[in-house]
Amino acid sequence: MEGKALLSKSKTIQNNTNSAPKGPR
Repeated sequence: MEGKALLSKSKTIQNNTNSAPKGPR
């Protein structure tokens, strides 16, 4: 269960990164 939540969080972060304008990594 914890792993699934972690994966979901990672996906959200990835989406935010894709939506965000180019910037320092």
